[in-house]
Amino acid sequence: MSCVVPGCRSNYRKEDENTSTYSFPTDNDTREMWFRAIPRRREDYEMNKYLKVCIHHFHDEDIESKFIYFDGNKMVEMPRKRVALKKSAIPSIFPDCSSPVSGIVRKSKKSPRSSTRG
Repeated sequence: MSCVVPGCRSNYRKEDENTSTYSFPTDNDTREMWFRAIPRRREDYEMNKYLKVCIHHFHDEDIESKFIYFDGNKMVEMPRKRVALKKSAIPSIFPDCSSPVSGIVRKSKKSPRSSTRG
């Protein structure tokens, strides 16, 4: 599945086939934070359950790459086969986007011109 972030080409090329993607959260508040964080207008989304954001838009601290559990007093770490996002993760890395547009009033298609006609 490809990433909805503008300019992101993850999973479009064969060499990116294994880029991990993550569905939008089902929790309404967190889902709304994802919508606001991603630099595209909300109306640009085709609202469906298949919206995905790839791992490239999350910081390392947002990603869980190990299972951690305790065996008695001993902490045991095991690598995950597939990394997961922490529940608090919000996409925040957008190298191919100039600026966020979510929540910003859209610019009109015509730029204002001063008229010199009289």
